[in-house]
Amino acid sequence: NVQSRTFSVHQTKECPMRPVQCQFCNHMIPVGQIEFHIENVCPQHLRSCPNLCVPGPQLTLQQLETHLNLRIGDCPLADIPCPFKPYGCTFVSERKKMSLHLNEYQIQHAYLQADYSMVMKGQVDNIIETTELLDHRVSAVENQMSSLLGLLEGLKLRFENEYDRQNSTTG
Repeated sequence: NVQSRTFSVHQTKECPMRPVQCQFCNHMIPVGQIEFHIENVCPQHLRSCPNLCVPGPQLTLQQLETHLNLRIGDCPLADIPCPFKPYGCTFVSERKKMSLHLNEYQIQHAYLQADYSMVMKGQVDNIIETTELLDHRVSAVENQMSSLLGLLEGLKLRFENEYDRQNSTTG
């Protein structure tokens, strides 16, 4: 049967969705996606550091991600921001050069931290002031509520007395 033979050839040799085994992780991947899988997804394919800090491909995808991580990575050629960035330092350099920057700019970093602390203190003082103001307002509202409850209780008693008086004269 020509039709079934043609379909068989399509399935085994032509179809871009036919599964092939990844040579690194042994997962079955559609042949049209195998190149993308190997370069971007395969957990076993060894990759080179894009900064070329070590010769040749030596890192799995997970190892490469850790190697390049800004906070915990160990790539000496990765550009990283100064750890004092949250305080205003704009310096960026290769990881291996960061210790030199940190040593040379200790005083400037201390000033940045002091300035930041003063700003934070101002914000904390504003929060305290606002909280105290709100406490006073809550106390005022509580006093008003207490007065209103007293008035309501008085009106309730007057209403009950009037009701009892009306019922005793008509009854």
